[in-house]
Amino acid sequence: MEFRILGPLEVVREGSLLDAGTPRLRLLVALLAVRSPGVVSAERLIDDMWESDPPETARHTLQGYVYRLRQALGPDGWRLQSRAPGYLLKTSPDELDARRFQTLAEQGREALAGGRPKEGADLLREALGLWRGSVLADVAEMVALEPERARLEAMRLGVLEDRVEADLASGWHSRVVDELNGLVSEHPFRERLWGQLMIAQYRAGRQADALHAFRRARQTLDEQLGIEPSPWLCRLEERILLHDPDLGEPRAAEAARPLHNLPSPRTSFVGRRDELADLAGLLATKRLVTVTGPPGAGKTRLALAAAEQSMPHHPHGVCLVPLAEIDEPGLITSAVAAALGVSEPERPVLDALIDHLKARRLLLVLDNLEHLLPGVAVVGRLLDAAPGLRVLATSRAPLRLSGEQEYRLAPLPVPDPEELSSAEDPDGFDALALFAERARAIDPRFTVTAGNAAPVAEIVARVDGLPLAIELAAARLRHFPLAELRRRLTDVLSLLVEGNTDQPARQQQLREAIAWSYDLLDPADQALFRRLGIVRGGFSLDAAEAVAANSPAGAVLRGISHLIEVSLLQAPLDTDPVRYSMLETIREYALDELRAHGEYEEVSRRHADLYAALVERAEPELTRAEQPRWLRRLEADHDNLRAVLRRARETGELDPGLVMAGRLWRFWHFRGRITEGRAWLDEMLALSGDAATVARAKALIGLAGLCYWERDLDGAEGHYRQAAEVARGLKHDAAEVVDEQYPIGTLLSPWWLEFESLLGLVVTIACHRGDPEAAAPLEQQVQAIVAQHAADPMAMGNGMATSALVKLFTGELDAARNYGELVVAGTRAIGERWYESQMLRTLALISLRERRYEQAEQELTACLGIASELDDLPSMAMDLDRLGQAAIGRQSPQRAVTLAGAASRVRETVGGGLAIDDFRWETVHPTDAARRVLTESEIDVAWARGRSMSPDDAVTYATDVVTTSR
Repeated sequence: MEFRILGPLEVVREGSLLDAGTPRLRLLVALLAVRSPGVVSAERLIDDMWESDPPETARHTLQGYVYRLRQALGPDGWRLQSRAPGYLLKTSPDELDARRFQTLAEQGREALAGGRPKEGADLLREALGLWRGSVLADVAEMVALEPERARLEAMRLGVLEDRVEADLASGWHSRVVDELNGLVSEHPFRERLWGQLMIAQYRAGRQADALHAFRRARQTLDEQLGIEPSPWLCRLEERILLHDPDLGEPRAAEAARPLHNLPSPRTSFVGRRDELADLAGLLATKRLVTVTGPPGAGKTRLALAAAEQSMPHHPHGVCLVPLAEIDEPGLITSAVAAALGVSEPERPVLDALIDHLKARRLLLVLDNLEHLLPGVAVVGRLLDAAPGLRVLATSRAPLRLSGEQEYRLAPLPVPDPEELSSAEDPDGFDALALFAERARAIDPRFTVTAGNAAPVAEIVARVDGLPLAIELAAARLRHFPLAELRRRLTDVLSLLVEGNTDQPARQQQLREAIAWSYDLLDPADQALFRRLGIVRGGFSLDAAEAVAANSPAGAVLRGISHLIEVSLLQAPLDTDPVRYSMLETIREYALDELRAHGEYEEVSRRHADLYAALVERAEPELTRAEQPRWLRRLEADHDNLRAVLRRARETGELDPGLVMAGRLWRFWHFRGRITEGRAWLDEMLALSGDAATVARAKALIGLAGLCYWERDLDGAEGHYRQAAEVARGLKHDAAEVVDEQYPIGTLLSPWWLEFESLLGLVVTIACHRGDPEAAAPLEQQVQAIVAQHAADPMAMGNGMATSALVKLFTGELDAARNYGELVVAGTRAIGERWYESQMLRTLALISLRERRYEQAEQELTACLGIASELDDLPSMAMDLDRLGQAAIGRQSPQRAVTLAGAASRVRETVGGGLAIDDFRWETVHPTDAARRVLTESEIDVAWARGRSMSPDDAVTYATDVVTTSR
């Protein structure tokens, strides 16, 4: 399979072009391909495809496009994968022409730098041969695609110049003269092309033409830009006038590498191919590039690799200036002069340095500048005085000089352990390959295989994919087998302490690497940093302000900005609200500092109060139209919620923990984490004893709800009964105290807790037990509470919903429909989307019992739309099964089985849940019904088709089928 973007978009399988579909589908392929194999969020795709003006149906429409694109890819449809928070296009390095182009370009440059110009020219020519026109020439001009188009076009031009350089070094100057004349006309401001033209003409015996080319270049630059040619180009003219013998035809000696002082690496450079290509492109167009990133990200090693690769572009050499051991910012100039061998005692160092550099094309690599930032202005002065100079810097913070291009280096991507079992080459992941390479220094037979890939992935994930930490972890294989190493990585900073003794101290221990950055902070930023360590998995600005305490909002934001600059925090994510994050290894250091300063208990309590308040606000929203946003918010903070529950358990402050866990039950249900939710509630209820408290009643209701959706109907009924008894026994004066302690009104009032428990009992008994005698008195109790709280719309609506269920149970279908339609109208009026969908399912059941299958389909597709909107996968599975029953009624058995197969897949995604055979009505499974008219082979094919669908695909299929059949 090939995806080609270097020209018109092409998708090729086994040598044949596939039809990528409509312009909108082609745009989707393009957006996924340029970021392959990364995940692109659904929100980002929607913004890009509709350019920030999406229709209301954009999410559903996007799901439809994804489904159709999978269909277009045929057997390769698996490559388009749903991956939170969006989608990814799975490609190998050779399957995307842009990545193949970068690989060939790197190999060509390496050959040229290694003294093999003809080999380099062939490789670079092959790379350029992959281009068929402008990037994505047939895809609409979209803002989202322009950065990648510009980046690749800039790389293409740089590779073209490299290929000309290789041709000149191979002695092919006569061949390239005409080509260069065309190139300087097309790109008149590229001085390197003008210089190459001058050299080619000079070597071809056309000195006058070479000098005329210089005059043309000078005139063009003066008339169109108002600038003079660079000193390098002027010096080239002088060398031509003087017949400099070094400008003659290349000799064997010219193949030698340019002068440099780069160290010869003793270990291999693993991965980072895309990053190397990025830096090559930046160094071709920018004069000051600063690689920033967190401690241990591998900034120095990447910069050295990029510098070595760039040697052919810097004829006067590449010079490394190590600055880690320099203490004073004012000594930067002296360090650069010493590295270059510039020594003129009778003159100021800076003057001598400027004179040395001003006529040279040279790359300076300034390594570890973060502690010398007050003195970096001298770097700007050198760049101003020496037009041929380029600087590649490494620092944990940007230099803040004009013209600087910052390049943020992230940790290595960490693979999902679940993907590794099916990966053909687990060692193909950079993080795993690095671990394996360093592990082989201890055990030469070590390799990453399908059998050990998962534990290796867990280890590299635990150390955040930081190359330094991965290397230190691999070194511990000297002391522990792999499984034991994985188990012991609970305290990363204490374990990873034995690096190579010939490395600086901060590269021998991960703790020292982080401490280097922490010690450079002022006291206020140090305090903010260690307090933010209490927050797990990311945080919003509001959360930062809450845990920081007593700091003005502006001061916290300024502090966060500085922590991002020095790479102790990750850059903010494009979410709502904006979230910041801290690598886990760095967070561990922050917590150690928090404890050392005696602040842990106070900050931990603020953290608990903050997330208890978040869950309080979220609870009523989990059944309303804003449910998806709140589910995403809780999902983003799930690690923080777990931490608060652990704190409640460990400190014995159980009531707040019980309330929080009780409020979270719908979140756990919707997100397919029923087992985890039950474990928390079971444990905390067991620890809390039998006291009749609001907190206990709330937790029992939450546990009952999870039991219900996990098909544990005995457990659900038992816990609902306990909750009703506890709520009924609470006295009014006690309730007032509770309401004062937890000021959230109705949802913790004893009458509502009793009401909610009784509702659960009625549903459990009416829908699943089939016991009218037991259900009748419970419904009467429900209606009595409704009568006492008639002004409460939720009480009134739930009361009517209960009546609809009971009427359905007793066969009074007209009365059940009347109640149901009233409830649907009421839920729509107050925006209770989840309750609306529940009542629509009841109406669909009524329609199925009445054999009104088309109406049932309409009601169920409305339910399915809400379930998709709310990310309610358990309900989605039920709706697909019921749509399968309706399809049987409409004589479409194959469609019915496909829908049932899709339901099975969705239900499996969330770890199980209620199925149609758990109810008292319409319990015949679509597959069983289909056996009356289909063969087993036909059923297997239809079932497999449904099982192959993602939830989004299933919704699109079900909706399209119903819409088409009307």
